Amino acid sequence: MFDHGRPARQQGLTLVEILVAILISLILIAGVIQIFVGTRQTYRFQDALARVQENGRFAAETISRDVRLAGFVGCTTLISVTPNPVPPLAVDYTRDTYIAAVPTGGAPATQAPGTDSLTLRMLEPATMRLNVDMLNPGDVVTVPANLQGVQVGDVVGVADCNNVDLFTVNAVAGAGPVTVTPNAPLRVAYVTGAELSRYREVTYFVAPGASGDLALWRRDDGVDTELVDGVEDLWVRYGEDLDNDGAPDAYVDAGAVIDWSRIRSVRIALLLVSNEDNVTGGPQPVDFRGAAVAPADGRYRQVLTTTIGLRNRLP
Repeated sequence: MFDHGRPARQQGLTLVEILVAILISLILIAGVIQIFVGTRQTYRFQDALARVQENGRFAAETISRDVRLAGFVGCTTLISVTPNPVPPLAVDYTRDTYIAAVPTGGAPATQAPGTDSLTLRMLEPATMRLNVDMLNPGDVVTVPANLQGVQVGDVVGVADCNNVDLFTVNAVAGAGPVTVTPNAPLRVAYVTGAELSRYREVTYFVAPGASGDLALWRRDDGVDTELVDGVEDLWVRYGEDLDNDGAPDAYVDAGAVIDWSRIRSVRIALLLVSNEDNVTGGPQPVDFRGAAVAPADGRYRQVLTTTIGLRNRLP
């Protein structure tokens, strides 16, 4: 017997139903892919932004620390005393040259064209105080310990509040106390309490880094070290005190400085860039050196500007 009241069972799908199901599936997959691509792009942008900001903060803090130390000569100042290089040492360290646009010997060979460099000269602030009087200017300089790791051939300075002598180290002896032998007699015989410190010349500049992209470099006593990558340009302007009231009146490029002894602060601008291409939706114009910068590589760019006072020249 046949049960005519029972509905017929599904025997398959029609072609139209299959096409509709495929279309709905494609729409859903396309939505998922779009969400994935959008999320991934957002992550890449946020990662690039974080790296650029981190690089900028590190670079600005490192430069600022050295700028604040520029011109340090112990308990006196370059306004009161001009350091005396003991012949045959030739070191240009005066109130006019403690900060400069180029290092000794000229700009680094690898420096990127069109970028600035900044050179700072100073005595190391972690000074070592003499604990034995020099009886005459030709005596050794004695300190309790070699805290700065002074070695033969280093240039060091010894200073009290009235004199500063720079000399090349001929010999270092002892573990505590430590005697340092100058290359020639000093200008005066220094007594207990005078400060001994390494002389440093530090230069910041932009050059190709290990990744092949431009990076910020730091030259310390002739040794070049890549400081941070992703720095396309360094722009340095100098705050000049034109009315001699102790405060900068105008920020100008190195070529426009009238009197280097009147520089009271430094304004640093860094053009930072992400390492990866295509993290932005298109060209992203930023203003740098008074002009728009908008390369079509899709990299994220940001300008970081900071102004640092020269502590050893401010009132």
